[in-house]
Amino acid sequence: MDNLMLNEFLIEAEEMLDTAEDGFLNLDNDDTDFDNNFNEIFRAFHSLKGAAGMFGLDSLQTHMHSLESLFESTKDGHILARNQVDYFLNGIDVARKLLQGEQAEFQRINMEQFLKLKNNTLEEVIKGQTSKVETPTKKESMKQIDIEIENETENVTSLTPKKKKRNSKGVIMIVDDEEDIIFILKSLIESEGFEAYTYLRADEALKDIERIRPDTVLSDIKMPGITGVEFTKKIHEIDSDIPVILNSAYITKDTVLEALSYGAYGFIEKPFKDAKVLSIVTASVKKHMAMKLLNKSINFILYQFSDLDQFLKKEGKETIRMTLKKDLQQILEQKKELQNLKAS
Repeated sequence: MDNLMLNEFLIEAEEMLDTAEDGFLNLDNDDTDFDNNFNEIFRAFHSLKGAAGMFGLDSLQTHMHSLESLFESTKDGHILARNQVDYFLNGIDVARKLLQGEQAEFQRINMEQFLKLKNNTLEEVIKGQTSKVETPTKKESMKQIDIEIENETENVTSLTPKKKKRNSKGVIMIVDDEEDIIFILKSLIESEGFEAYTYLRADEALKDIERIRPDTVLSDIKMPGITGVEFTKKIHEIDSDIPVILNSAYITKDTVLEALSYGAYGFIEKPFKDAKVLSIVTASVKKHMAMKLLNKSINFILYQFSDLDQFLKKEGKETIRMTLKKDLQQILEQKKELQNLKAS
């Protein structure tokens, strides 16, 4: 395990919990598509449980296993009572705290008690008993877990990514030292269904890169302080997958070549045309989302492998088990090589 995988897990874990929370809110609002919401929630619970086990977060794994088992029992009934939904939403809040290494109070209940929640409150079911979820040890805390890479130790701190608005086409970060340009670009971008975050200085935008996780950065080249080309280089060092589109009234060949060497996605000349801006932004967002989906799919397969591995081991399918492990290892090695190639 390395810090890249940890950072990806922290981001994906928040997204899994957001997905589960949205699914329960849909069910609580009498959403008719029970099966789709069920599958989304179960996938989130199961993946997070597997990931917690993979990273040695035993308290979180135990908590998610408990929620998953209770939730799986609701599949055939196609309905959840309000008290049951509230129980799961509370469980999701506790999972977020465990993910951050914080203490949390939560009453775990068995299947018989869970069924009673259909017609009774949690207080009535447990008769006033309270308990605490097992507190993560210092070693388990994602705030304090240390990763040793090539004989160097780095402290990996937790990230709290900005939650993307529902129905958003993507998140765009706009950086320009001219307020008029920012206003025009923000209005244009948002009119097409994108979210836009604006900054007058590149150094201020850099502070928000890991929190916002933009799908594309649209930046001026000539700015006070950090220039657009330098900005591109710094973004590339943080996350080489984020596309950067540079715009300027004067784009020279040397500037283009230097920016491309730092991973720039494209260029727009001022005065720009709306259609040109939207075309290149849309293309860059689609490419970035495709790459995120590919990485997420690989990670989800990895997170869910533990259950399959245990089953194969139990059934004596050692050849299949070792073959799958080898295939996963090769995928991870190639993924790491690709990341190193982008960073070079």
